[in-house]
Amino acid sequence: MRRIFSLKWTLGIKIGVTIIILVLPSLTFPDYLLTGWGFQPYLTRLLGVSYLALSITYIHGLRETFDGRFPIGAVLTGIASNGGALLIQTSRIWNELESQASTGIPYTATISIVFLFYITSMLSLHLYRNFALQSK
Repeated sequence: MRRIFSLKWTLGIKIGVTIIILVLPSLTFPDYLLTGWGFQPYLTRLLGVSYLALSITYIHGLRETFDGRFPIGAVLTGIASNGGALLIQTSRIWNELESQASTGIPYTATISIVFLFYITSMLSLHLYRNFALQSK
């Protein structure tokens, strides 16, 4: 049970999900497919490169954990990135639910919010633990 709360596990999940669900599709899917789904290929590819840069930060942070160091840069980046996305997603869904035309929360949005909440809370917990241990 402790394993799912470890920093290595949290960063590993974050890296895997980011690369498989965000980086690869945004950088490799053909333009006609992205356009057919309503995405602008140019902006999608720019976003994919940003996700790739975040992934590199997380990978570097994971390497630091294997060297016995606390990856402060990766943790703070993850909290800012995932926490910000969580706030934006939650706000969007809240506004959607308040609108007269609301049909409920989409399944993918629910999964996204749960994932973002898990990652943000785990990274925040590790940051707190790191500072608590340093202050002793």
